Amino acid sequence: MNMERLRYLAAVAESRTFSEAAERLYTTQGNVSKQIQALEKELGVVLVHRGGRGIALTEAGQAAAVHARRILAEYAALWQTAAAFSPASRPAVRLCSIPVMAHYGIPEALSAFHRQYPRFRLEIHEEEAVDIPSELEKRRYDLAFTRTNQLDEELFEKLPFFQDRLAAALPASHPLASLPEISLSQLREEEFLQLGPSTNLYAAFQESCRQAGFEPDVAYTGTRMENILELVANGMGISLMMFHAASYAAHPQVVLRPLAEPIASELSLIRLRHARRSPAARQFWEFFREYRDRRDATASVQCGPPRPGR
Repeated sequence: MNMERLRYLAAVAESRTFSEAAERLYTTQGNVSKQIQALEKELGVVLVHRGGRGIALTEAGQAAAVHARRILAEYAALWQTAAAFSPASRPAVRLCSIPVMAHYGIPEALSAFHRQYPRFRLEIHEEEAVDIPSELEKRRYDLAFTRTNQLDEELFEKLPFFQDRLAAALPASHPLASLPEISLSQLREEEFLQLGPSTNLYAAFQESCRQAGFEPDVAYTGTRMENILELVANGMGISLMMFHAASYAAHPQVVLRPLAEPIASELSLIRLRHARRSPAARQFWEFFREYRDRRDATASVQCGPPRPGR
């Protein structure tokens, strides 16, 4: 008995449409239909009525769905029990990420993979962006989520996931806080409180200021965005941060204003181009490609063309 086919039947039973089942499973409607047909052939009964107005489980399908849920629950419990006795025995995906995983929805992707492929264990570590390429070269990790504006694409391949843009974080009382948009040249007299060189954003910040015609006066560098926002809120200076990341860590006394200059940062899943890969690492890469494409297709249908920063 193919466990994946049971998973597809359970998803169809819960959603009652192939499209919603496909969304739950991060796959296509065609694949859902194909898997249900294969299960029907295996069991020798029709499980789903297909009509112009949608689908409905047959009586046999309803009964089979009850058993499918029970078998899947037992299967998951079996894996959990085995993992409790031998946690290192399951094939592992070794991942690392820059610390702002939550700001860009990465935990949702990780949990979706965990639900769909419980036979694989996810080993996840935080690393600073400047260290990630060398850690992959040392084979300490299989894959990494990181900013990729300066990625060596001869050495690494990437699945771009998110585009963010640089914005100014200002105290709510700042004279420029009422403007809808700010040019970098308007900030030349400010003191800057910045995420430091380990984040891969510091060099871009410095170069952007220089291109605007001034050398930035940096009064503070650190690694925690929350500390910087607190300092900004208390009038210690301003900061240039990625808009989406700073919005996630929003401070009530700090306002974010987009820059007139379109300075973007790309977040991607990356891996070495020429490396031996474990089945678990290959599965995660393909899963994430489908997950990203499906997210983008859904966003396009709901919101129209992607907006800057998506």
